[in-house]
Amino acid sequence: MQPKVEEEKYYSLKKAVTRLQEHLSTQRIISETLSEENQKLKHELKTLKRNQSSLEEKVNTMTNLFQKTFADLTKETINKIAKRNKNK
Repeated sequence: MQPKVEEEKYYSLKKAVTRLQEHLSTQRIISETLSEENQKLKHELKTLKRNQSSLEEKVNTMTNLFQKTFADLTKETINKIAKRNKNK
């Protein structure tokens, strides 16, 4: 009778080890997948930061151009008004 108990313990342990191996395999796959996704996100974030920097430069350039154009138009308008008033 004792060999049967030992055999049952052996098969029970074998099943437990098999389940643990499956669980570890699943966890490894999950970990690898998360690591890959993390690398992709890191790359995307780096790209977005570069794009943000480029967009900020473009916005600054456009703002400066607008300010210069507005200043030039204002100056031009003031000169025209001054000329009209002078000719009256």
